[in-house]
Amino acid sequence: MRSISKLILALYLVTTSIGHVQASSNPSDFSVAGTISRTQSDFQVTQIASDPYFHQQWYLNTMQIPQAWDYTTGSNIIVAVIDTGIELTHPEFAGRIWTNNNEIPNNNKDDDGNGYIDDYHGYNFAEKNSDVKDYHGHGTGIASLIAANSNNGQGIAGVNQQAIIMPVKGLNNAGGGEYGDVVKSIYYAVDNGARIINMSFGAAYPDANLKVAINYAINNNVAVICTQQEMLVQIGLPAAYSSVISVGSLSQTLKKSYFTNYGVGLDLTRTW
Repeated sequence: MRSISKLILALYLVTTSIGHVQASSNPSDFSVAGTISRTQSDFQVTQIASDPYFHQQWYLNTMQIPQAWDYTTGSNIIVAVIDTGIELTHPEFAGRIWTNNNEIPNNNKDDDGNGYIDDYHGYNFAEKNSDVKDYHGHGTGIASLIAANSNNGQGIAGVNQQAIIMPVKGLNNAGGGEYGDVVKSIYYAVDNGARIINMSFGAAYPDANLKVAINYAINNNVAVICTQQEMLVQIGLPAAYSSVISVGSLSQTLKKSYFTNYGVGLDLTRTW
């Protein structure tokens, strides 16, 4: 019988390629592509969960997630979502947002001495402040698919119904980002206790510091999950690095999604 910990990771993995991404023409930039509703949790799958949109989450049934819930609904593992931020006050995240208990919020001091002021709910590396609110929508959508509160009578059902989301804003409000900000985001997530890092974005060009940061995460037993996207003849980064778990996408008819990558370097696919 497979271990519960592996099953929990599997539950999480199937949610990670929702927001497909592509690189901009600037070799130093990441960017998200496609759109996710600002409140992806307003996106509704049968009353195996009481969430009103549960009957529209066809992908859960396709991947037999409700059957997996018979064994586990997840764990309180800390998942760092490096993205455009998270809508902290959304009811789907009530009680599920990571808190830095060594930091006093909004006192304009670095109470825990980690180099970041007021990082009570993560940090915004794109703008160098503690505002991790999502003004784009992509990060909120990704986080809700991973861990939206289930059986709460509203929105959707997250795959891991117990996970704690650590908001790390490595992309700006337009959905773009620089390598340096993503690198710092990875170190922050690892050093603050994340056990899984999700990065649903990509770029076409390699970066030595990015690879070192990912290896730092792996060497500290942090799983790194990245999406793949259509990049013509190449697989996007950071998904192409062999040390990360790269995720592709299938459509509802179980055919390759138009935006996904495929082939060597892709570890698994999931339906969306």
